Amino acid sequence: MLRSILKNRMRVSNLEKILPEDLFIQIHRSYIVSQQKNSYLEGNFLKINEIELPIGQTYKELVYNKLNAK
Repeated sequence: MLRSILKNRMRVSNLEKILPEDLFIQIHRSYIVSQQKNSYLEGNFLKINEIELPIGQTYKELVYNKLNAK
């Protein structure tokens, strides 16, 4: 399985500004993910392969709308 995880000391808010918004989505105050990955929503989590990431309450509606529109 191929995993692509980028660890960075840059603030997520600054990283979000430089990433293309049609390709990436912030799902939590600590996580930005690629919309091109095969993922699915399960409750308050986004599952990508075997990785389960929490969806923050602040981002929940946006995440559900963007990912269900795919």
